[in-house]
Amino acid sequence: MADDEPTFAEKLSALKRAYDEQLGGRIEALENAHQEIGGSGSNNNGEPALKVLLDLAHKLAGSAGTFGYKDLSTSALNLENRCQQLINDGHAPDADGMQELSELIAVCSRYATR
Repeated sequence: MADDEPTFAEKLSALKRAYDEQLGGRIEALENAHQEIGGSGSNNNGEPALKVLLDLAHKLAGSAGTFGYKDLSTSALNLENRCQQLINDGHAPDADGMQELSELIAVCSRYATR
């Protein structure tokens, strides 16, 4: 019966809960991609791993904003932009760059656990 069907608000609430439950995995994926940059070797400048991190950050920036995580969305966008800069520069991040990426991921993590 139509009365048994969830309302739009109930469906939206269920989607938000599901998203909330997945946030930890999304942050873990950022951390894993970051680790891959350091392990990529010097022959490809870490670009494949940087592209993975950029893609993950891009998706997180969009989805976080959709589900009400404005600060997380902004932080993920900052991470995405930094990855794009490194790709455009054509070299793997040095120790300071790796630390910067790590700090940007840490900010995302803090906002994901509000």
